[in-house]
Amino acid sequence: MVSITHLGLRNKSNFRPPQGFHTLETFIDFLQNSFHTLRGRLFYPPNRSAIEHQALKSLQEDDTLIKPAEKGSTIVVMDKYLSEISQQLEDTSIYSRLPRDPTPSISAKIDDILHKYSNLRILDSKACDYHKKKNAITPDTFFLQVRGTAMGSNVSLPYANSYMADFEDTVNYKNQAFVSNVLLWKRYIEDIFALGGGHIGVLAPVFLSPQHTIVQIDSEGYLSTDLHIKTTDRNSILHYQSFHPPSVKCSIWTSQFQQVSRIISDNSLRSQRLNEMSSKFSKSGYPPSVLENSKTPPKSTHRKHSDKRIPFVHLYHPFAFILHKAIRKHWHILSTAHPSISKFHKPFLPCFKRPPNLKDTLI
Repeated sequence: MVSITHLGLRNKSNFRPPQGFHTLETFIDFLQNSFHTLRGRLFYPPNRSAIEHQALKSLQEDDTLIKPAEKGSTIVVMDKYLSEISQQLEDTSIYSRLPRDPTPSISAKIDDILHKYSNLRILDSKACDYHKKKNAITPDTFFLQVRGTAMGSNVSLPYANSYMADFEDTVNYKNQAFVSNVLLWKRYIEDIFALGGGHIGVLAPVFLSPQHTIVQIDSEGYLSTDLHIKTTDRNSILHYQSFHPPSVKCSIWTSQFQQVSRIISDNSLRSQRLNEMSSKFSKSGYPPSVLENSKTPPKSTHRKHSDKRIPFVHLYHPFAFILHKAIRKHWHILSTAHPSISKFHKPFLPCFKRPPNLKDTLI
């Protein structure tokens, strides 16, 4: 019988550590006393103006519907998005209008299947209850997608993979030009990496299409590589004034410039791409002095595999270093009281948890 444990599922835990560990309570008391004298003195100015605060408040109070986008970390104003949805639903080759709400019949079929698996002792009662979903609020008009699959659906990947496998068997492997000239063909779902040998006139019918890119080889026989930027690309770099740890912002510009330097094979083209990347960061508020120091060629780096330390996870605050200093000062209480616990003999690992952002506030 399959349980929620076998499925890798679990309900949210309400466990709280029991009190009575005097060493730990003493350690907590010392930390609280350290911060008692600082209460009310740690002021950090907000990173948005009064006008921006009022605009955010207005968006929260009006009837504008804001939802997260299907991809990425952006948000969508549904008032403008709904018109696009209505236009796409009018395409009868993809969507068919239904006379009634199909949710009750679908829910009934799911319940029948779960009941059958429960009687056959394939799923236990908790696993069945977990898979039962409450009916959400639905609109007055319903459509059935008759071609393709919905983005994000559980069957999207198997559907695409099956289609591509059938296309390879019925078209590619029966094409003499493909069999004779394609040296390597690797596919992950619909993404393909292929190598072909021969004249471009022979390879063009096989490879060239709006979804394919021919990789060039330079005069020395090496692959010539460049950045691929989609036409729909938007500057989504974290703003310099955003409420994030300085180390996060530093790692962003450092990693992006190093990535450009590694990918671009041509020196003159690399300089151009670095300037383009620098322009993106400038538009996100990064000072020129910071960006100029980041354009140096990357050094070979190796990750250091250190022993596991006890993580201390908390919300980020600009004065968090004061908290870390207090913990280090009193850490000896734990290491002295419990010498058998090896992790107490190593420094703790500060970890920041993201506080609510504008997206969390609006949605």
